[in-house]
Formats: sequence, structure tokens, C-alpha cells
Amino acid sequence: MENTQTVLETNGKGMFENAPQGRLAGQVALLTGGCKGVMGPTKAIVKSDALHDVQTGRLIKDGLATRKEQKYYAMHHYLVLPVLDNSGQPWLLNGNHVYCLQGTRYETSDDQMVHLLRCRDCGGISISDYAPTVERDCVRCTQCGHEFAVRLEMMES
Repeated sequence: MENTQTVLETNGKGMFENAPQGRLAGQVALLTGGCKGVMGPTKAIVKSDALHDVQTGRLIKDGLATRKEQKYYAMHHYLVLPVLDNSGQPWLLNGNHVYCLQGTRYETSDDQMVHLLRCRDCGGISISDYAPTVERDCVRCTQCGHEFAVRLEMMES
């Protein structure tokens, strides 16, 4: 069995050197998850008791009745579920679901990286009111209106 995690190098024209084209297409699809240059877990959305791919709408798995079962399945199958607030409602930003990748890295369902924080009070989306500066680094929750200083919150935790 071949090692599919080998780093492939281009020859400057976008073509990979020293690799047969048939085998190369399969490796690139495997490395990128079949997406156009986007690497990372598949973003899923919950519809009733089933998980669907958020990009294509394709059914991934059905019969997952509880959130615990959905999270367990996602954790073991390289999927990511939308972020939920404390009341169980998904985060939406401009109509797109928000996904948490690697702790504090957030992306929307259309692969846009966004700089957000979770509100400690309600679990909702907190967005910076102003451009971050040394003097002012306040963020405000879009749901409950709670305002807090990011640096102070980091020092307290």
C-alpha cells in the first residue's frame, strides 16, 4: 500500500513531477477530501436525525437521534458539526452555519475564515465592535449584548 500523505511538488506549471496522471488524480482527491483545494473535515449539517454534507446536501448518515450520537459519529468520521449556543441553536453568520476547527478557529459553511468568540453567558457569537487596538479590544455578543474585554477574559481563564 502506498503512502498517500507524501508531499507532492509542482514543476511550476501546476503539474506534479514524477507521478503518473491516473494515480495522481486519486491521490489529490484523497488528500483534499475530494474538494477543490479545501483541506479539512467535511462540514455536516443536521436535518432531523441525519447528517448531510453542507456543500452538496448529500446524506452522510441517518438514524442518529440524539446530539450525543451525532457528535460521536462526527468525531470518528472526520466530520465537523455547526457550533451551537447554550440553548441548542446553531450559529449563523450571513445565513451560513459556523464551524469550529481546532479550538478557536472558526469557518463558515462557504469556507470563509471568521474571527469570532463564544460568549461566556449565552454561548452566542461575539464580534469585535471596533478594529482591535491596544487600547480597546472589546467584543459584544450578538445575542445577549454582553460586552467584555478579550485580554481580561484570557487572563481570568
